[in-house]
Amino acid sequence: RLAGHRAGITDLCAFGDWAGAARRFVASTARDALVKIWDARGGHCLQTLTGAGGGVAVGVDVDVGAKRAATAAGDRELRLWAVDDASDDAPFAPLGAVRRQALEPCQELRFAAP
Repeated sequence: RLAGHRAGITDLCAFGDWAGAARRFVASTARDALVKIWDARGGHCLQTLTGAGGGVAVGVDVDVGAKRAATAAGDRELRLWAVDDASDDAPFAPLGAVRRQALEPCQELRFAAP
């Protein structure tokens, strides 16, 4: 259970070392415009990212090989993040944002293999 969002969850993404003994994380987006990064083993929130425009955070995906993440919001912005899965308290650091040209909100966000 992800106690901490004030509205319905819109997307989840698991990342980290799920096969071994290292850290495991879950990133969640929700209709409360928040992105939260969770410690999957302990179940507690490590980091809350604010600023998703349009009142809703709609998608999240992590490319673990590139150590990058992207989040999407109702304002048509894609926000890019550096991922540090060794961090004890803030695995995501902001890199910038890109405005989508499409007028409709993002429905799904996934990194594609090159």
